[in-house]
Amino acid sequence: MTLSGATAHAENQPAPPSPTPPPLAPKCLSFDFGPPAHWNYLPCGWTTDGKRWIPLPPP
Repeated sequence: MTLSGATAHAENQPAPPSPTPPPLAPKCLSFDFGPPAHWNYLPCGWTTDGKRWIPLPPP
């Protein structure tokens, strides 16, 4: 029963949080070819675009 007349719709739901690596995950050295090319020391099996964590696809 809604008293205010408002109804919930699927598009009103917040997006689920993006995945993140475990806080104490082991780190691996990886090379990022994007300009400027540089080395990264990131959690193993993860990459980032600078805004969010992205799990690497399975081999």
